[in-house]
Amino acid sequence: MAREAQKVKPKPVVAAKHFQYRVQTFFTEMLLSNANPIGKIIYYALCIEFQMRGSPHLHALIWTSDCPKLNKDTKQEYINYIDRHVQAYQPDENEDRHLHELVKKYQKHSHSKTCRKYKNTRCRFYFGQFFTNRTIVAEPLPEDIADEVKQNTLEKRKEIFTLVKEKIDDVLNPSKDSYDSTFTQSDIFSSVGITEQQYYDALSISPDSDYELHLKRPMNSCFINYFIAGLKGFAANVDLQPVFNHYKCITYVCSYFTKDETECSHAIMNAAKEAKAANMNVRDGLKKFGAAFLSTREVSSQEAVYRCMPKLWLRKILPATVFSTDLQDKRIRMAKSQQELEELDD
Repeated sequence: MAREAQKVKPKPVVAAKHFQYRVQTFFTEMLLSNANPIGKIIYYALCIEFQMRGSPHLHALIWTSDCPKLNKDTKQEYINYIDRHVQAYQPDENEDRHLHELVKKYQKHSHSKTCRKYKNTRCRFYFGQFFTNRTIVAEPLPEDIADEVKQNTLEKRKEIFTLVKEKIDDVLNPSKDSYDSTFTQSDIFSSVGITEQQYYDALSISPDSDYELHLKRPMNSCFINYFIAGLKGFAANVDLQPVFNHYKCITYVCSYFTKDETECSHAIMNAAKEAKAANMNVRDGLKKFGAAFLSTREVSSQEAVYRCMPKLWLRKILPATVFSTDLQDKRIRMAKSQQELEELDD
């Protein structure tokens, strides 16, 4: 990877344009094709960001029209849909060698400074994930349950998860010397002093008012998840996460589309305080703000290419919104397609 990075570094324009081409081709030829590898996509919002080394990566929020709406009556239908589109297992090398190598190269998580970004979280991506012999949609506890019973149940759930998580990270983490491929579920349960029933009961409970998903995952894949169409189509690290909560969905979009640059913001605020303390005039104050911005804001060469070339976009939404500033009688209005009109309720 270091050798590949050195090849890309002196050619930021080529690298940026190539990434954009790959993203657009991946969406048009793969995700939006008639094959519908992750369902029929009707809306999406894309945002490109830049990693520490300066290379771009993509965050995408995708709406599909054929995903069942999750409730108690449709839970199994929803699980079937998830199982078709999201995978969490190491593919058999003899059955699909290409996919096996892609998963091995791109989709095995190893703990690093990035995943330990938050002090109170061992891994902000929640690896290693819990093993389970079936996909489970955890449900909130009933509303009519007594508060004391609810609290005790959630505390017991947390205790079980903590014990199992520690064991997973110790003996099922392929990055560690203590990794043991012979460990079974029974070995895990007996070593932490719980039963299989207690473990699966804990997996079936959501800690808050939302659903929670645990993908079907064998013992050797606690540090793996991916979706086949994405991994084969993009040949890079990809992930696909279902969204259960509308509020969290909006928060996710807003956080990426309005992401602040804390360090830069602090520098500008300090410059404003210094300008006020020195009783500077508007002109000198603006110069001080500009100097703070230019000396603090770091932009990689590839990000600079994106910002300089109009054909390269950092954000994209489908369907797009066009604002007309023409006189009212000259404004253009877009009608729904004939097919959409025919499908509307009478």
